[in-house]
Amino acid sequence: MTQPSDIVLNTDPYMLVAEKGSPGYTRSQDGIDEGRTGRIAQTDFFGGLNRALQLERDRGWDGLKVGPAHGGQGIAPWPNSAVVGAEAGTPNSSNLFPIPTAVVRDTVYIGIGQYVYQTVATNDPTWAAPTRVYDAGVGNIVTGLCNYLGYSLIICRGDTADIVSMLVTDNSTSILSPGKRGVKCVSYMGQFIFTDHPGFASGYPNRLWLYLNGLFEERFTDTDIVNLATAQGEVIAATRSALYSFSGSFRKVTVPNPAPPPADVEVNRWSGELEPYFQHGTATDVDDFKFILGFGGRTYAWIGRSVLEYDPQGDRAGWRDTGLSGVRCHGACIASGYLVVSIVTAQNTTELWAWDGSGWWCIYSEVWNGINELLSPTPLAGAGAYDLMVFHPFTNVTTLFRLVWRSATQHNYPTTGTYTTSLIDAGERDKNKAWRKIGFVFASPDLPGNPASADSITVALAYSTNNGETFTTPISVPVPGNAMGTNNFELEVNIASDVAVSPFLMLRVSWTSISDWAPMLVGLWAEYEVLDSPARRRRWQFTVQAEDQVIDRDGATLTRTGRKQITELWDHWQAWTTVPFHDIDFDSAPTERRVRIVGIEERVPVPHEAGHWGQSRVMLTLVEV
Repeated sequence: MTQPSDIVLNTDPYMLVAEKGSPGYTRSQDGIDEGRTGRIAQTDFFGGLNRALQLERDRGWDGLKVGPAHGGQGIAPWPNSAVVGAEAGTPNSSNLFPIPTAVVRDTVYIGIGQYVYQTVATNDPTWAAPTRVYDAGVGNIVTGLCNYLGYSLIICRGDTADIVSMLVTDNSTSILSPGKRGVKCVSYMGQFIFTDHPGFASGYPNRLWLYLNGLFEERFTDTDIVNLATAQGEVIAATRSALYSFSGSFRKVTVPNPAPPPADVEVNRWSGELEPYFQHGTATDVDDFKFILGFGGRTYAWIGRSVLEYDPQGDRAGWRDTGLSGVRCHGACIASGYLVVSIVTAQNTTELWAWDGSGWWCIYSEVWNGINELLSPTPLAGAGAYDLMVFHPFTNVTTLFRLVWRSATQHNYPTTGTYTTSLIDAGERDKNKAWRKIGFVFASPDLPGNPASADSITVALAYSTNNGETFTTPISVPVPGNAMGTNNFELEVNIASDVAVSPFLMLRVSWTSISDWAPMLVGLWAEYEVLDSPARRRRWQFTVQAEDQVIDRDGATLTRTGRKQITELWDHWQAWTTVPFHDIDFDSAPTERRVRIVGIEERVPVPHEAGHWGQSRVMLTLVEV
């Protein structure tokens, strides 16, 4: 059945004005502009990596061999590394036995299998393979090393042999005390403390021995001790269910003399007890407490496959997650002002991370093949002009890292480096953006690295619109030589309007062909247009013929008077009601729409007859709901 009137509003028919000079009929869309332009910039890098989605603007997502520069206001390639071999006859490293270390005077001592090795002096600028200074004997494993009295090295050999003391001046050794065997040991107040070995006939897995000038005292924990360390001036013993701290000291006490004449004598005794300060239940991960270290006034430990931080003071006192996690941990150390941790990630990569107190920086990463973990990060304290050593399983090859600048030839630059931002969303994650332009800023008020370097490096800019799956590199430029001009420049790239459209953008800068200098990245930015999803609503504007005896399309007369039609329309506008609406093309497109009258204007051609005939022209503006 055809529609007899021009329109139908709330089931009531109306005819539109069709005379010359009338505003006519229009149908359009109602909504906001399609796009809004904006700009997002990152001008600080304090906080490191591992921020997946943009939140703090001073953190990024990924990077390799880059670190903070100018106090975190910029980033630059870092650190330097070298692969070196060991002394002939050195056993292969393995994750089946520990690789303990200790520093006595100016030498670093390292236990590998049944042997103890020493590095070159910590003030020696030339690296040489560590030399063997002690053999624990076939069938024995060096399980712990620590400094004793500043001139001796304590060597623990597990449950197979007694503890040995080695005088570092001539490497002479002696049994500390017949029958005393230990696993882990730490220096404390010039003396040392060690853990008992449960495999020995008289050993207890939850016993801690305190040694003092030839005398032994014992303390007990709740369950088996799995690690022993020092942090914040305390000895920390980790068990299967808790952390215990010991901050005792020793003092003179009077005891009965067991031999005649019967008189009291003075001896040194330890004071203080083990104090539990962290409990986490008895079910722990197999490598929980792989390390416990004090750094920057706080305690760090591997617990629940994450690096946790304990802050004893302030609003954030207690334990918190630092943001680094993995499926396994292979140790950690403090080296040149960084906490360095080795992990295997859930993404099957073996990685080495450095924590500067504010964020994590990745300094080594490769795909894990089942046997290429980075074992036992070891501080070198400057020996051979290096700061850190890591071991590789099933080989006696090690990797050295230089974390601080020493000279133009002993610098801390790698050969390559990359930095990738978090997923940039411009504050509207749910909307597509057309990314129009990207730019990077390099700046420094001085010459970083070797000021005399004439080596050319390459800097490349890239972006990704598929969350890092692939990157497009629109520009790569050589930077010739270390000079103020080559350290202070900008790079920017225009992007075609339909090339980079996505809710997120990732930016990446890479340095290659680095030798002994590199420009510092201090800012990056992107310009965009937000592609809004406007309200896709129809809007109509037309004039209704409101008068008596109006003839419809079929030649019939509308039964409602002009005054009745006018009243209906004003009532709909006043009530702000939603009413059904049939458009002028309802016969060919029979869709009933819901609309509201958002604009109304009534014109009366002959005012003195309006009340008698109800003759008006009512201009309406309708909006689809």
